[in-house]
Amino acid sequence: MGEEAAENNGRILASTMAAFTAYALASSIFGPSLPVIVQDFVLTPVQVGALAAAGSIGFLAVLPAGILADMLGKKKVVIAGIAVIAAGTVIVGLSSSFPLLLAALILVGVGNGFFEGSVNAFVSDIYKDKPGFALNALHSTWGVGGFLGPLLAGLMLSKFGLWQLNFMVAGSIVAATIIPMAATSARRPLSTGSHRRHRPTLRLNVSPTLVLALLLVWGAELGINSFLPLFLQNERGFDSVTASASLGMLFVALALGRAVWSVTSDRLGLYSTAKITSAAAGVLILLAAVVPVQLAAIMLFILAGFFFASVVPTILALAAREAGISSGSTTGFILLIASIGGITIPWSIALISGATNLFTGFVCLSILMASIAPLTHRAQHTRRTSVEEVSDHSYTSR
Repeated sequence: MGEEAAENNGRILASTMAAFTAYALASSIFGPSLPVIVQDFVLTPVQVGALAAAGSIGFLAVLPAGILADMLGKKKVVIAGIAVIAAGTVIVGLSSSFPLLLAALILVGVGNGFFEGSVNAFVSDIYKDKPGFALNALHSTWGVGGFLGPLLAGLMLSKFGLWQLNFMVAGSIVAATIIPMAATSARRPLSTGSHRRHRPTLRLNVSPTLVLALLLVWGAELGINSFLPLFLQNERGFDSVTASASLGMLFVALALGRAVWSVTSDRLGLYSTAKITSAAAGVLILLAAVVPVQLAAIMLFILAGFFFASVVPTILALAAREAGISSGSTTGFILLIASIGGITIPWSIALISGATNLFTGFVCLSILMASIAPLTHRAQHTRRTSVEEVSDHSYTSR
């Protein structure tokens, strides 16, 4: 019975990782397509910032998605999210005006919110004893899809010169993952059924400083993914294929980093992992922006990706330990706050870069990334103090 359950969990995790890979692929084609989109629509910095933030605006749906996951079952919401991502991505490819393009990207963000608002909680349900390992393993597929997406986008842009095809193909790939996800959902009735008996509750027992750290790293990572190809083309002289491939290699570093840190974080400690990786990433991003040599710059960006790969899933694992991330509504609320960083930071970087240059924008991103370390340290100190106070109170009560 145990072996059968483990095998079933393995199939569910495999289908979830496949969906996450396709989700990453669809998300990562925006960056390589952005330079061509800017030219086609003759966009202002404000409009570029709006497009970069559009996904995070739609991602605000993560809170109702988490509540629905508790009510209806996390698997159903995961599948609904995949379907919306697929439909929105195809509509992006069919967009012929800026308002339609913006609306379609927001729709994709809604799907992203439904997907992430339930998939993290779902995987945490399966691997309750190892949340750091499970979430890092799941998010490592973000690097795989993130490598394939820019590679696909760069090749199609060089061959056809049409950014629309990138989104049409990506949407089809995302839609294809619905089938294995639906097939596995029917084999886990007890998990979803048990959650239906509980009313969704919102209990947030997480350090506000930790949530702020998640907000900053969420926005900084999205800013890097969105603007790296534009930076490499406009200020480092890369061609579109090389710039896209560079972003793809960054995602490979993300996948490798998450695989490595998923093991190391349990030994090093989650707080220490977040502090070390965010500080190192901040320094490396700054060096990558400063160094004028093309090869050295991209190698530094890739190395930075290896380090900041761990920050988001590690902080999510800390939230799991403090608040119980298996609650969809709690997960949704935490990710809702994080998505505010995904809206404000890329938009701000676009405005700053428009007023100055992208170099200044990446300097700002490096500062934001490095600031995660002191924030995490403060969250750790606050947590330790509160635990000691509770222990002292319990002792005196006895």
